[in-house]
Amino acid sequence: MKIMKSKYAIYTFLLLFALASYTFAADRNWSGSVSGDWHDPLNWTESSIPEANDNVIIDGASEHQPVLDLSDGPVTIASLSIGASKASTLTFSYGDVATKRLIVTGDVYVGPNGTLTHAVNDDEETHRLFLDVGGDMEIANKGFINTEKKAYFNTGPDSKARMIGRSHGGHGGYVANVYGSITHPVSIGSSYNANGGGGAIRLLVGGTLLINGTITSSSSGWGSGGSILIDADTIAGITGTIKVNGSHSGSGGRIALYYNSKTYTGNLTTHGSTYLSVSTGAGGTIFEKNKNENHGKLWVSNSVTSQNLTYLVNPNIDGETLHLKSITAYDRARIFVGVNITADNYITEGTGIIKRWSDPDMLGSEPDTYWIGTADTNWNNGSNWSSGTVPRPDDAVVVEGGENYLINLPYLFIEDTNAEVKSLGVGNSMLRINCPFDEENNWRLILSEDLILAPGGLIAHNTNIGSAEQFRINLEAKNMNVAFSGGVELSQIGRTSGGPGGGKHTSSYGGQSPLVAITYGSITWPINLGSAYIPPGSGGAAKLNIAGLAIIDGFMKSDGRWASGGSILLLCDTFSGSGEITAGSGHGSGGRIAIYYREKTFTGSISAYGSSYNAGNAAGTIYEKPDHLEHGILIISNEVVNTSIFTSLNDLEAVNYTFDEILVSGTGRLLVGGDDSLTLPENGHLIIEEHNWASVTVAENGIFNNAGTIELPGKENSLNIVGNLNNFPGSLVLYTGVTADEQDSYVANGFDYYNLEIDAPGKSFLWNAGETYNIHGQLTIAGEPDNRVVLRSTTDEEQWFLDLTGVPGYAEHVDVQDSNANLGKYVLVGPKENQGWLSSVDSGNNNKWFFGLYKGTIFKFY
Repeated sequence: MKIMKSKYAIYTFLLLFALASYTFAADRNWSGSVSGDWHDPLNWTESSIPEANDNVIIDGASEHQPVLDLSDGPVTIASLSIGASKASTLTFSYGDVATKRLIVTGDVYVGPNGTLTHAVNDDEETHRLFLDVGGDMEIANKGFINTEKKAYFNTGPDSKARMIGRSHGGHGGYVANVYGSITHPVSIGSSYNANGGGGAIRLLVGGTLLINGTITSSSSGWGSGGSILIDADTIAGITGTIKVNGSHSGSGGRIALYYNSKTYTGNLTTHGSTYLSVSTGAGGTIFEKNKNENHGKLWVSNSVTSQNLTYLVNPNIDGETLHLKSITAYDRARIFVGVNITADNYITEGTGIIKRWSDPDMLGSEPDTYWIGTADTNWNNGSNWSSGTVPRPDDAVVVEGGENYLINLPYLFIEDTNAEVKSLGVGNSMLRINCPFDEENNWRLILSEDLILAPGGLIAHNTNIGSAEQFRINLEAKNMNVAFSGGVELSQIGRTSGGPGGGKHTSSYGGQSPLVAITYGSITWPINLGSAYIPPGSGGAAKLNIAGLAIIDGFMKSDGRWASGGSILLLCDTFSGSGEITAGSGHGSGGRIAIYYREKTFTGSISAYGSSYNAGNAAGTIYEKPDHLEHGILIISNEVVNTSIFTSLNDLEAVNYTFDEILVSGTGRLLVGGDDSLTLPENGHLIIEEHNWASVTVAENGIFNNAGTIELPGKENSLNIVGNLNNFPGSLVLYTGVTADEQDSYVANGFDYYNLEIDAPGKSFLWNAGETYNIHGQLTIAGEPDNRVVLRSTTDEEQWFLDLTGVPGYAEHVDVQDSNANLGKYVLVGPKENQGWLSSVDSGNNNKWFFGLYKGTIFKFY
């Protein structure tokens, strides 16, 4: 009996001890009466912070909505109900996707008035939403998990520059550099400004995730979509939406779904976006994996048509191959499959496209080796390559991934021997090729087959620190294909200071700048760096010798900042594509571009504009050399005005140039400097397009030899001769008339003409009063019966003189006044047929202008 009493006493003690140590579950209702701090007991109706066994209820439009600070680690509760009847928002602060999360051991209910979100990020990835649910989770219709506009403030892993058209899951309209994981996406989106991109959401649900509301990490400003990673036993829902769409030409983000069972039939989108119908972002990625199967499937869909691609990079590019059941491009999606990624099936539907390195217009085969960069940046270190050896002359080589996936990017240095590989592909990454300025030995990278710059693939050289010319690209290949968003990127990697055209605030190279009126280097064989005032620097230099086809659908850029543009020299058989080639500047003159080809089908743009900074800088030079022209084509075109500076042939040394065609357009101003000569050969053609500032000037002691045709509308000061313009026999100066309303055209003087022709019905031409125009060949002026050419003196009633030394002049359908042809041959006004001369008008004070009949005699028409 004593033993039984003793046992009861022990049991009673143990029970009391257990009850004393056990905390019963309780409801914790948010009041927000003091602040938004979750950890302040005064913000809870029960004046107690929720603990692991508590049921949290947030259902009231309180003055302060709750903010859960996870900076000290995870917080655990028993269940969560938010927004069942009243607008309620729970914000996660300082959460991550590993440990700093909200753990709910039971169920979660996001009601029709409830929202889960995370805090706004600055330019660091500080806040994300990770919810770990042990039971079931329901997002009711009109309920939200919403992290829109919660991305980086105005930057991102895609680019440190502040730009629109951001990337993430795909290439953006202006930035082509994907980041984040295809299979476990947890990165926030990138932004142009004001956190425009989407944030990051991770949901781990032990039971069923029922989605009839919305889970969104889309961009709702200027940015790319964010990330949504869901792992649940079952994913269900009918009216739900899961989305990470981009905006303002930003790309879509990334979604990954893991499940044992999926009955979800709602919306699932990672669309790119359009901005002003000019640029569009690619779609992001959607990865799905049934946890009972070995491999998942990946698919992309896009609601807009974009030239940009969804570039797939294996997040473990230096490790295990990512093998997928399928890769599918739906609708208007465009996918590029990178190295170390394989699939059982590649599927396209609608206008979807899937590109691979093995495609005929790419490398034509899978690469023999690709860069993994695990050791350092040295191209010649075999440890940096997937094959374990340095690329050999018979290897197809790929550089891919970029700084978001690679520890080190590759640098190739060529000093006193050539480097050789079979073919080279660069995609969503950059390769720096550094060759010496040595034209005699011409040390270079030689490809026996093709160079492929896939989407986001760039080649560049190192920045030339200081004023010395150290690094350039010198490359030889069979063919070159620069895809959309791929490119030769030489901008701001030339000199960081100095150079022949280096100056204060502005610098020059292909054209003059206001403070440094010095041009240098070759127009026809440009290989120099631009000049610079301060960093970042001038345009760099590239010489690309392509034996066959050069397709430029992307870009070749050698632009400067606080410096001039640089040099681009391209030699090829067929010049094709629709991309962009530039050697411009933000604070200096344009650089120099030269392109040699047999056939040209290129429809893109080529420019070497000067900057508008500091009163304006001159354009650089563009030279094209088709095989059928012996001397090629010179183009001077600009968009800014400065009447004190020119695109001179060369200010450092005397030069002699001959061109078959010369085009001066926009505000381009070509100068033949003292001691320089410019020749337009027989059948050559110079066109000065109509613009107030487009002009050709020959300075004192300069020589312009014309054996061809000079064509100009006749804007005042469009042809300025201080030196010598030698118009050889057979040459022609053709005036086409100014088309702008109520503007006169001017006939230039200060030189002798051979043939002078005015073909400008309805236009008025002014001749310099008191001056003599010497014409040794034929003067021809042609209007139309109802559109006479009007000829006047710059000063009324003061004559202008013609000295026709060869043959009489001839005019049709003109109205002439104050002209004196007494110094040489006369001018005959016709036509003879049907007394056509009667449509012309003699407005008086004219000498030796004969209008068909003179004193009853019909003059013979020659």
